[in-house]
Amino acid sequence: MNKIKYLRMLQLIICLLFKIPIYATDFNRYNFKSRFNFRILFPYNIESGKSYLIEEEILKKNYPKAYKYLFSKKSELAKRKQNNTWYGYSAARNLFLHSKADILIPLLANKGLFTILPENKNIYTLMAGRIFNIIKNNN
Repeated sequence: MNKIKYLRMLQLIICLLFKIPIYATDFNRYNFKSRFNFRILFPYNIESGKSYLIEEEILKKNYPKAYKYLFSKKSELAKRKQNNTWYGYSAARNLFLHSKADILIPLLANKGLFTILPENKNIYTLMAGRIFNIIKNNN
């Protein structure tokens, strides 16, 4: 595999498995700028209108370093409430809808406040339920 193909594949894996978290403090009126330069592990596939936790064996085989990191935290992760699988999010609600977000609105706003997500929105994930999102209807 040549270097360009390898770098493209690596970039795709990073976009699929690692996301930049978005918090309500990452935007103000009409302006979006993530203040974080780190990514969080996102062990989910988004497809056909649903989100699916990547199976442990697939995670282990296809993303061995990510799996090794998660496994090193297994005892801590398994203690969380509301988790069905030790490495899944403890409150993995509406991940598909979050992935389709076009406009973000903070839960608490004292004036008209929203922002439009950039074109490359697939590299982001909404955090902690303090953000509402709107999905554009192209019709």
